[in-house]
Amino acid sequence: MSGRLILAIVSILVEEAALAVIVLVGLPGLDINIPVVGLIAIMIAWLAISVLIYRAGSRALKRKPLKGLETMVGTQGKSVIPLDPDGLVSIGGEYWQATAASGKIAAGDKVIVVSQRGNKLIVRSSDQPSAPLNCSPTGRDDIMLTHRLTEDKIWTSSRLLI
Repeated sequence: MSGRLILAIVSILVEEAALAVIVLVGLPGLDINIPVVGLIAIMIAWLAISVLIYRAGSRALKRKPLKGLETMVGTQGKSVIPLDPDGLVSIGGEYWQATAASGKIAAGDKVIVVSQRGNKLIVRSSDQPSAPLNCSPTGRDDIMLTHRLTEDKIWTSSRLLI
């Protein structure tokens, strides 16, 4: 068992004990009496909610981040404002600063991320044929990414030019 699971079990047991003390000791002091069957039903419902929350949290922790600069190359999005050459694009519901790889890109055009430079994405229009592009964050010609569109999938290959 993982430490997280043990901690979850212990915390649920403490919550259930606190619930039992409140219903059996605290509420009768206020002239509110809940039968034992009602207490059992409340405890089962509380346990079910706790298990559902634990499972949802576990799934969320296991999931890899979907967006981030490391995973952006090859993703498709839409330009929010014209890129001439700088502008704003929307990818997966998030807004990113972007620079057009070549030419201008009109607002609303579909774009494909070809690289990144710092915190800014380098994009090209999805209608534009792909071509080799200098993608080095330092601006040097030592790394070149080549993109080609094949069967609606974007394949990326990189090579070091020495």
